[in-house]
Amino acid sequence: MGEAQLRIGTILPEAKRVPPAGAMRAALAAYVEKVNRAGGLHQRKLELVVASDYAEARQRFAAEPVFALVGPFEPE
Repeated sequence: MGEAQLRIGTILPEAKRVPPAGAMRAALAAYVEKVNRAGGLHQRKLELVVASDYAEARQRFAAEPVFALVGPFEPE
């Protein structure tokens, strides 16, 4: 994790498989953009890292650590 950014991870399925996930992804991306435009969090920009399932999350977040996780989306 670089000093200039905070990586925030989340698990969201692909929008074509679970349509509400697309809206959630867009909302998270918009919020990250808003925070970054306002100067970031403690002067550090946020980067949203999205995995589409738990298997991808385990691999991706192990290889590219994140500072925090935003709760995963569980389709019913």
